[in-house]
Amino acid sequence: MLKNSVKIRKAHLLAGVMSALAQLASKDLQADEALLERVKTMLTNFREKIEAEFQEAAAAEQAAIEAYNEDKARLTATIEHLENQKAGLEQEIHELDKCIVVQTGIVQSATSKRDRNTQLLEDAQALCTAVEEEYQTATEARREELDLLAAIRERVEARFGQLSEGVKERGM
Repeated sequence: MLKNSVKIRKAHLLAGVMSALAQLASKDLQADEALLERVKTMLTNFREKIEAEFQEAAAAEQAAIEAYNEDKARLTATIEHLENQKAGLEQEIHELDKCIVVQTGIVQSATSKRDRNTQLLEDAQALCTAVEEEYQTATEARREELDLLAAIRERVEARFGQLSEGVKERGM
């Protein structure tokens, strides 16, 4: 009993019992009725304390088991919920990856069109500049021709003005 009491750390509760047993051992086997009753009471008290503590420990253990089972059930449900969310998110990622592929294709197509249109714009601007320069050159050449014709006309009229009226009439 002492050995088990030490194991469960309740040896201090047996101190009175051990003291009474030591007194009994010292009295040459003549048991004092009061001392025996006292030992019996101490052992009964010891037993009641151990049983009460056992009941408390059993109740605490049962409460801990129930708390553990509740926590386990809650965590299992949470894990299941998270796994379902994970599956949904993986599906969404897959769908988004497909969208990214499509959008990348659209961006590449738009970039190619923009580059082509930019090149066409630059070519059109260069052509417009060339046509404008050609127009300006042609306009300047026409103006010079008109000036030359006007100068020729002036000289011709000046020359015709020197001719007699009869020659003028024949020329027309």
